[in-house]
Amino acid sequence: QLYALIYLNPVDHYIKRVLKVRHYARYVDDLLLIGLTRDEAVTARDAIATFLRERLALSLSKAGLALIKRGVNFVGYRTWRSTRFVRRHSLHLFGRALRYGRVNSLTSLMGHAQHTSTLRHYRRRIVRERPDLIPLLPHFAAPARRGCAA
Repeated sequence: QLYALIYLNPVDHYIKRVLKVRHYARYVDDLLLIGLTRDEAVTARDAIATFLRERLALSLSKAGLALIKRGVNFVGYRTWRSTRFVRRHSLHLFGRALRYGRVNSLTSLMGHAQHTSTLRHYRRRIVRERPDLIPLLPHFAAPARRGCAA
């Protein structure tokens, strides 16, 4: 992670200073540009790919364009303006851990979902499917955040 932060620092400067993208975020190797028209996004993607290839000898592994109203899939969450959910794969892992009663996995997945609207869904499933696990889960008793109550 530290290596990615240092090595990709020139990309940050290129995107902010040369491309002048106002709303930009990067976490390790995930880049997110928000608020561009489709043409601006295509141009920026091509320019970033060229920059990465020529200056850092890297290539984009995945690059997608999407409307912001469809939500942003970034650093393990699906995020909209007013809400956030965990990715579908995490929901699948939660279901498997719940089925087999893996308390450590459930605790970890609930911690990952702690600041999302998914936590409410997790709590309901535990109450409905495996109430015997409730006393074993430290996150279940944690105070609910606004918008995440069970």
